[in-house]
Amino acid sequence: TVTATPFGDALIGKSSVDREQILIKYVTDKCSAREEIELEEGWRILQEYGIDVVTATLQETDRIDKKPFANRGYSSLYTVGFNMCSCANTPDRSEDLYQRVN
Repeated sequence: TVTATPFGDALIGKSSVDREQILIKYVTDKCSAREEIELEEGWRILQEYGIDVVTATLQETDRIDKKPFANRGYSSLYTVGFNMCSCANTPDRSEDLYQRVN
């Protein structure tokens, strides 16, 4: 089974609770299936659900939803990054991620 990736319209108009639920489902499905998170797929998750959300929160002063994600959303983002960098039998993508952030 291949886990569907939650990209594109999945974020448009979503609250932090909605984004978190989508992210938790993705991470849970990936971990349950023991699927590798490829570089491009993982980077898009981290970018769209993490970096872009935090950036928008900081830039939009009139934003109602001031908290970009709760603990479970943060934990899911952490899990994506962790699994991309330190799981046995998968490539360590630490350097690739570091280069993209910088």
